[in-house]
Amino acid sequence: PGGNIRNIIVGAAFLAAGDGGQVTMRHLLHSARRELQKMGRLVDNSDLIA
Repeated sequence: PGGNIRNIIVGAAFLAAGDGGQVTMRHLLHSARRELQKMGRLVDNSDLIA
């Protein structure tokens, strides 16, 4: 699990860099969604926002 968290953070950082700004919740959620998909999990927005 720790590796997945790291991947989410790094992915969010790359997304933010591409946007030319700071990491936002949008970047984190986008990256988390990608990471869950890579793990073969179906992703529903309710899984990410509590």
